[in-house]
Amino acid sequence: MAIAALGRPAAELLREQLRGKLPEQIADEADRAIELLEAGQLAPNTPRALHGLLRDSVQPYMMSWFARDPAAAIAKLRVPVALVYGTSDIQVRSSEVAYLTAAYAKAQVFEIESMNHVLKMVGSDDVLQGRAYADPTLPVAVELVRILASFLLSP
Repeated sequence: MAIAALGRPAAELLREQLRGKLPEQIADEADRAIELLEAGQLAPNTPRALHGLLRDSVQPYMMSWFARDPAAAIAKLRVPVALVYGTSDIQVRSSEVAYLTAAYAKAQVFEIESMNHVLKMVGSDDVLQGRAYADPTLPVAVELVRILASFLLSP
């Protein structure tokens, strides 16, 4: 089972997410850092503006993440697969599922209306979307629990 999974290599999606959202100079520096990390090299002296994303302490993780191709990995599976996405996920769009189902056509796809990336029900409420990332008292989507149980208990 994959929940809110990327269908493409993470570096590709990250570039897409950053494109047009950063000043040109910072975007260029982000591209250079991503290229280095893809090549298995640390990216020293990343700009302060990118610290939350590319600080030194997360770069080893980013290198290992960038080395993975989710579609290639799922294509090797020979077991039942469920792909679960939320319609309110602002980090991984449900359109990512197309890459995975192209690689593994037998995958079951579940889309949960109003669920976000951290598996909480937020709908289109921007304030609740932000709160969901920091408030552990917000419950996990009930529909997700139902799907998980059903999939795991199915013969």
